[in-house]
Amino acid sequence: MAKAKTKVEAPVVEIIPDPVCEQLVALGLVPNSYHLDLNRGLTVPAEFRVSAPWNLPSRLFQFPIEVGELDCNGQRRIGLMHPEMRTHPYIRHVEDLMGLSISEVGAPNLAGYSKCRIATWWHAVDLMSEQHWKDLLETRQFTTDDDIIRAVELALSGNRITPLTARSVMRAVGVETSEDALALLCKFAEPQEVVCDGVTSWPVNRGSGSPQDRAWGIILAIEAGWLKFRACGFIGWSELGRSRYEQGPGAVFVETPSGQGAFAF
Repeated sequence: MAKAKTKVEAPVVEIIPDPVCEQLVALGLVPNSYHLDLNRGLTVPAEFRVSAPWNLPSRLFQFPIEVGELDCNGQRRIGLMHPEMRTHPYIRHVEDLMGLSISEVGAPNLAGYSKCRIATWWHAVDLMSEQHWKDLLETRQFTTDDDIIRAVELALSGNRITPLTARSVMRAVGVETSEDALALLCKFAEPQEVVCDGVTSWPVNRGSGSPQDRAWGIILAIEAGWLKFRACGFIGWSELGRSRYEQGPGAVFVETPSGQGAFAF
């Protein structure tokens, strides 16, 4: 005799109200909850016109409001990505629509994490270019000097700025090098040959030195011809640079009138 099938009850799913998301959707600030949970913030629409400096190509200015995840009490935090952005036209627009004053401390999750810290890096790296480095210095209050120095290192490595521009930025944030070029070069990781699809290259591993040393090391090494830009657009070791590295920081290098280099001992 066949056993009667046991009826399985469907689990009861409790739907937590999400008033903040509902308000944002109703106001046309986000299309739906999925989009809000994916981005965890509000984006300035392309048609929303802003004037300088808010029209700069900085992700901090393009995503100025952080919205936290929905908690078990049906609450979402909403906050500015930077406390100095209260006068951003889009932030004022959102505050007027929602009828509230947005918090200046971001929207950290239950573990205390917020995107506000990475947003200062966005601002520095997005504007570190030949076109916008002066704009970056004029809006330094939205980032940190450490982020600017790291952005110099990255932009210089990718040929987005020249060594002359890099020098100007480093001096603007009050960072000079206290060591000579060869000493800084030898703080980099040892040059290693890489062969890919039959093409040999010598990519630069900048090692674990300070951001200041790495940035100045790249500036001085490019100027000296120890590093050069590869076809891919990033820096690599030149033959001269590899020779200098091999001799170590204590070596004295001289150049003959013919352009050939030699180490003096």
